[in-house]
Amino acid sequence: MDSVVYSVAVCFLALSSLGVIWLWGWQTAWTEPVGPQYSRKTPPIGMRYLEERRSFNTIQYLFNDPHNSTLANLSVHHPNDNSEANLPSAVGPPVAVRPEGPPAKSCRAPRHNIVFFKMHKCSSSTMQNVLMRYGDARNLTFVLPPRGNYLGYRKFTRRAMFDFAAKEYNILCHHTQFSYQGMSSVMPKDSAWTSIIRDPIGMFESNFYYRKFDNAFGLAKERDPLAIFSRDPGKYLTKFGHKEYGKSPMLNDLGLPFEQRSDVDRMRKFISTLGSQFDLVLITEFFEESVILLKELMCWELDDVVYFVVNARTKATVHTVLPEVRARLEDWNRGDVMLYEFFNRTLWEKVEAFGVDRMRVEVARLRARNGELQARCIVDPERSVNKGGVYHPSGIEVKGLVLKPGMDRDPLCRGMATPELQFTSYLLEKQKRMYGFSKR
Repeated sequence: MDSVVYSVAVCFLALSSLGVIWLWGWQTAWTEPVGPQYSRKTPPIGMRYLEERRSFNTIQYLFNDPHNSTLANLSVHHPNDNSEANLPSAVGPPVAVRPEGPPAKSCRAPRHNIVFFKMHKCSSSTMQNVLMRYGDARNLTFVLPPRGNYLGYRKFTRRAMFDFAAKEYNILCHHTQFSYQGMSSVMPKDSAWTSIIRDPIGMFESNFYYRKFDNAFGLAKERDPLAIFSRDPGKYLTKFGHKEYGKSPMLNDLGLPFEQRSDVDRMRKFISTLGSQFDLVLITEFFEESVILLKELMCWELDDVVYFVVNARTKATVHTVLPEVRARLEDWNRGDVMLYEFFNRTLWEKVEAFGVDRMRVEVARLRARNGELQARCIVDPERSVNKGGVYHPSGIEVKGLVLKPGMDRDPLCRGMATPELQFTSYLLEKQKRMYGFSKR
C-alpha cells in the first residue's frame, strides 16, 4: 500500500512539474527580450543576469516557496505599460523569498522629496500612480498644473504650476518639458531626481500612432505607414511639421532642440549632463528591477511601490516594426539610441552594486505582491478594454482598470486603479483645501 501511495505521489509531482515547466516556457516565449538591439545595448552584467535565469531550477522553486504563490507568480503579466511600451520585461523567474523575511535595508529613513520626470510613452503613468499614492497617503505637497495633467508644453517654469502657499513641495511627477534649473527652483535640494526611458524604436512606434502621424503625413491608408516614413523621415517633417516628436522624441522631452538632435557631439555632452543630474533613470524593459532600485533610493516599503499596469494597449493596436525599418529608425533617432545605451548601462551598474541575488529576491517579492493585489482588486484587464475611465485616443484600445465589487472601499485597491486625470483633479482640490483656496 505504501508503495502505491508513493508511486501516485511521484506521478503527481512529476505532472505538476511538467505543468509548471509548460507555464514557464509559455511565459518566457513572450517575455524574453529578443533581437540584436538587446545584446548590443545591454552591458555584460545585464546579459549575465538574463543568461543565469535561463538555468533557474523551476522545480526547486516550486517546492521551496514558503508563501506557496509560485503558480500565481508565473501567471502574472509583466509590468510594461503597453500603451507606451509593448516590450518584454527582462526579469527572470521568481525566486523563493527566504523564510527569515525581506532583505535588510541599507538606508535609515524614507525620503519624501522626489522629481520624477514623466517621459511620454515610457510606462511613466504606471510609475506616476505609485508616486501619487505615496504622497497622498502622507499628505505631501505636489507640484500640480492649474488644470489638466500637463505642467506646460515647454521647459518647466514656476509659472506653469498652481503655486500654493506651501513651505516646500515634495513631489513633481506630471508631464512637462525637462528643465533642471526650473525644477530646482521649486523642489528641495535633497530631492531625488528620477525619470524613465524606453527602447527608442518601441517608443517611436507608440508615439507615431498615438499622435496620429500616419494621418498627419498622409499615410493613413498605407499598409505600413511607419515603414514608409522611415525611408525619408526628413521629407515628411519638412513638409508637414511635427519636428518636436518626429526625431528623437525622448531628447525632445528632455529639452534638446530639434536642430541639435543630429549633432552627435552635442548630444553626447547633453546626455552626459543628464547623467550628472539624475540619480536614477528607470528602463521600461527592466521595469521591475527599476522599481526595486527606486524603492532602495527612496528607502520605501514594498507596498509603497506596488502597481497595476496603467494605460496598457491591447496587442491588436501595437504595430510590428520589421528589422529593416528598425534599423532605419535607429539611424534617424540616433540621439535617443545614445540616451538609451547610456542609461541602460548605468541601470545595470546600479543592479550590480545592489546585488544580483538580492535583486532576484526583491523582484520575486514585488511580483508576488502585485499578483496578489491584481487578483484581489481588479477585473482581468483583458476584459476591461477602454473601461474604468481610462483615456484612449480614437482607434487605440487601452486596457482599463475596473475594480471588483466592493473593492472601491479598499484604499490601496482604489488608489492603484484611479486614472491619472481623476487622481490629479483629486490632488488639486485636496491641496486647495489644505492651503486655503476655495473650490473653483
